[in-house]
Amino acid sequence: MERDRARLKGILKAGKLPKLAVFDLDYTIWAFWNDCTAGPPYRRESSSTIADRSGELLHMYPQSRMILEEFQSEGVKIGFASRSPVPKWTRKVVEVFDLLSIVNNLCEIYPGSKEPHFISLQKKTCVAFDEMIFFDDDSVLLASIAQEDSMLMKLKNASKRTEKGELKLAESG
Repeated sequence: MERDRARLKGILKAGKLPKLAVFDLDYTIWAFWNDCTAGPPYRRESSSTIADRSGELLHMYPQSRMILEEFQSEGVKIGFASRSPVPKWTRKVVEVFDLLSIVNNLCEIYPGSKEPHFISLQKKTCVAFDEMIFFDDDSVLLASIAQEDSMLMKLKNASKRTEKGELKLAESG
């Protein structure tokens, strides 16, 4: 993990940073679709694991918190944009994973197109679309919002997953 942190610091120091980094949640920050869980109440088991109502363990990717914190330490605002069909559940997962303070409440979580998510985040932060970067695992969605002039980063192009589903930062260049 420390090697990943050092590599990410190098990447962040090497280039022009966005003013706002927006992350999808399901299969980008954590390794599950929240609407496919048993739902709340959620119980925190560790910094990267919670249990749903049935006791099933739900995991955040191990590097997610580190990536969010490194962006934040470089002065980049962090936001979440999720099309979750269960927004109250999803917001509760964000709370239980203790991520609200990192995103400073910049959470747009509701079903439908992500266009309103970005418009709302832009209004809340006054950050132009071309000064944002968006991380998502959905290539179709990324293609559909590419016309918004945001800097887009398809998750699998920015990282690689190990067999355990852990994120591994890709070599830059």
